Amino acid sequence: MRIGIIGAGNMAAALGAAWAASGRELLVGGRSRERSEATAARINAAFPAAQWVPVDRPASAATVPLCGDDDAALAIAARLVRDARGIPAILPGGLARARQLEEAAGFVIGLAFSGADPAAAVPHVPVHAG
Repeated sequence: MRIGIIGAGNMAAALGAAWAASGRELLVGGRSRERSEATAARINAAFPAAQWVPVDRPASAATVPLCGDDDAALAIAARLVRDARGIPAILPGGLARARQLEEAAGFVIGLAFSGADPAAAVPHVPVHAG
């Protein structure tokens, strides 16, 4: 599977590295040509679509919340998250939850950039299979 990553920041680099490690072929693009080229070079991905190159850097596991109204698309997105050694968390409520997800992400990112540990504000709750 070929994956186009829109964006050139740390998340693009981390996800790109993990997807490439699971056998995906990557293309990086973003608003800034220079930053996109730098990110593609950093993870050894293609920019622009002239050549697809695998990446061999692993990424750490993360929970990735997903929401959507298309079950087939959610299944593909969840598989890509697992391919990146992440944990997909599909939220009930479909795309109607997208705004809440964006606001929660902004909250967590704001904590991280202010030097606070987001895990302190969003504590771990053990999930028991069964």
